[in-house]
Amino acid sequence: MNENSTVEKMRRLHLKTMAGLYHQSLTYQHYSHCTTDELLALLVDAEWEHRQKTRINSLIKLGAFKQSASPQNIDYQASRNLDKNVVDRLLSLQFLDKVENIIITGPAGSGKSYLAQCLGVKACQFLFKTHYYATSRFRDKTKLARLDGTSPFWRLWSVLGKVR
Repeated sequence: MNENSTVEKMRRLHLKTMAGLYHQSLTYQHYSHCTTDELLALLVDAEWEHRQKTRINSLIKLGAFKQSASPQNIDYQASRNLDKNVVDRLLSLQFLDKVENIIITGPAGSGKSYLAQCLGVKACQFLFKTHYYATSRFRDKTKLARLDGTSPFWRLWSVLGKVR
C-alpha cells in the first residue's frame, strides 16, 4: 500500500484534516501504539471536529454579530438588573425548541445587544442559523417583508420588549 497515495486521495476527497493527521502519524509514528480501529476513529473524529468548528465559525460570521460576545463575559452588576438565573435559562436555548420569541428591553448601556449576541453565538454553536439586527434595522426588515409578502429565511431576534 502506498501511504502517499492514500494521503493524496484523502485530500482529493476534501478530508484535509484527516489527511494531515494520517500523514503525521506515518511520518512521526505518533500513533504507532494505536490499533487500526483506534487510529481510524481518531482520524474521523479529527475531521468531524474540524468540520463542525468550520461550520460554527461560518454561522457566526453569517450572523453579522457586531462583537465577539461570550456568556462568560456577561456583567451581572446590580445596576444592570440582570437575573443570572433568567440569563442561564435563555442560554439553554429551550425557547428555540419551543419556537418561542424572546424580547429584551432595558435602559441604554444595560447590555441588551450584548445579551442578544451571546444568545445568537450560542445558537450558532448548536448549528442554528441566526442573524443579528439592531432594532431599527429589524423594524425596516419586517416592514419590507410585510410590504412585499415575503418572510426572512432565518430567525429574527429583536431587542424590543422585556424578558420575563
